[in-house]
Amino acid sequence: ALNLTCFMPDSYALQYNNKPKDSFDTKLSATSLVGVIFLCSFVVLVFIFSGVWCATTYYRQFSRNRMEKKHRIALEKSTQQMLDKSPIITYDANSEGNDFTDKDPTCAICLESFKSKEKLRKI
Repeated sequence: ALNLTCFMPDSYALQYNNKPKDSFDTKLSATSLVGVIFLCSFVVLVFIFSGVWCATTYYRQFSRNRMEKKHRIALEKSTQQMLDKSPIITYDANSEGNDFTDKDPTCAICLESFKSKEKLRKI
């Protein structure tokens, strides 16, 4: 078997690395410290902007849903009020006082002919 391991003396490692092989020196240079502070502040700003954006989106959606609900309720009330204001008449085919000019008047919505003595809502 061929042994291909290499042994490097500590003096050789110190010569090229400028620090001991097993050193855990954790000192940061000034530029590294500024870079770390800048990176951390950037991450914090991204989180803050994301939170503000999410809160704004949620508030807009909540406001829009509340406004749509108000409009829907108001529309339901106004529709019922308009129906209550429109007069109800009784159609009589033999009466001369009908407002209908056709011989056989039909409903504009369902296209059915009116029957005699039927109650109609005049629109």
